[in-house]
Amino acid sequence: MGITLRSGYQELVLDETILLGAAFDFRNHRLCHTLPDGSKLEVEIGYLNWFNTGIRVSISGTLVHESHPGRDILLLTRVRKASLGIVMLGLIMARLNLMAMHWLSKDAWLTYTTFVDAPLAMVLGLLVFRFAKKAD
Repeated sequence: MGITLRSGYQELVLDETILLGAAFDFRNHRLCHTLPDGSKLEVEIGYLNWFNTGIRVSISGTLVHESHPGRDILLLTRVRKASLGIVMLGLIMARLNLMAMHWLSKDAWLTYTTFVDAPLAMVLGLLVFRFAKKAD
């Protein structure tokens, strides 16, 4: 689904952004325009992290400008990986807690949830975010 900006009957810019749904609305924008000489101008704008945005401009596939050289505008990919990792971590920790509840006495289960389950979830949660950042 693209959005076309027009001035009268002349097409100015075509937004080739791919909409991914409400959960991932901080998507990259990819604006395209055909220049008078026939070459294609592409401008990609998106988040580098939660606070900074970046821009990349190319003409016919040749890079002309990059606001943060060498860095990819891929926050959406990182967020997807982190979201999937957190969901999997939640399922695993819930399963471990259920098994401990059935196999251990009430006192041992309370000790497990306080001193083993919570620190284990924190450490694994940090590993999930580290994986999401490194796996670009």
